[in-house]
Amino acid sequence: MDDFMNKYTFNEIHAGDIVKGKIIKILNDGIIADIGYKSDAFVPKSQLSLNPNIRISDDFNIGDEIDLYIIKREDENGDVLASKVKADTELAEERLNTSFKNGDILNGKIIEVVKGGVVTEVLGVKAFIPASQLDMHYVDDLNSYLGEKIEVKIIDYIPNKKLVASRRIVLEEEKSKKKEVLLKNIREGQVINGVVRSIVKFGVFVDLGGIDGLIPLREISWSKNVNMNDVLHVGDRVDVYVDKIDQEKNNAKFEKAFSGSMDEY
Repeated sequence: MDDFMNKYTFNEIHAGDIVKGKIIKILNDGIIADIGYKSDAFVPKSQLSLNPNIRISDDFNIGDEIDLYIIKREDENGDVLASKVKADTELAEERLNTSFKNGDILNGKIIEVVKGGVVTEVLGVKAFIPASQLDMHYVDDLNSYLGEKIEVKIIDYIPNKKLVASRRIVLEEEKSKKKEVLLKNIREGQVINGVVRSIVKFGVFVDLGGIDGLIPLREISWSKNVNMNDVLHVGDRVDVYVDKIDQEKNNAKFEKAFSGSMDEY
C-alpha cells in the first residue's frame, strides 16, 4: 500500500494557488491541462486569453506549459477549474517590471482597435500601442493590424495604472542592425537588389535590406515627362550599383543599374 501511495502521490492544491500545467487536450470551449493533481484542470475559453475573438488552436498547442490560477479545486464534474488570465494577471507585475527595466523584446498580439491606437495582449495583460508607435510609417488603417502577432518593447509602465508599448522601436532597432551588417559587407562596384517601397512626387524609395534609398525623379528615365507609375510599382525589385561607401558617415551612394545615380535619402 505504501508503494502504491508513493507512486500515485499528487500535489495538494487550493483555490487561489498558481500552478504549472501542461496542455493535454484542446477543445472547442477550452483546454484540459495536467497539473500533477488527481484531476486534470479545465480552462474555459474565456479564461485562456483577453482576446474575445481567440481561436484556441491558433494560440495553444498540446504540450505547451502554462501558468494556471486555481479557481475551484473541484467543479460539478469533479474537475479542477482554472484560469490562465488570472494567473497571468497575478504574475504580470514582476515580469513587466523586469522587462521594462531591461528593455526586453516581448511577444504580443493585437486584439483591439481603440481611439488613438491599438491594444495588444502582452504577458497576458493589455498594453496600449499609440498609432505613432505601431509602425515606422504612418498607419492609415489600424484595423488592418487586428489579430497580428508582433514584437514590442514596454516604453511606459506604472503598475496597475499604465502600460504602453512600442512596435516601432523594435522595427527601428532591427533596421539599424541590418544597415550595419549591410554596410560592413557591401563593396564599391557591387550590384544590390532592392524592393520599391513607395512612390512620391520627387522619386522612388527603395528598401535595400537595411538602407532606404531614394531614386530621384531625374534618374527614373531619360524622358523628362515620364510618369513614375508607368516605370516602377510598389513591390517591384530593382538592381542598384554601389558607387561609393562612406564608413565614417555610415552611409553609401548608389546608382540605379540601368540609369543614373541614387543617393541615400
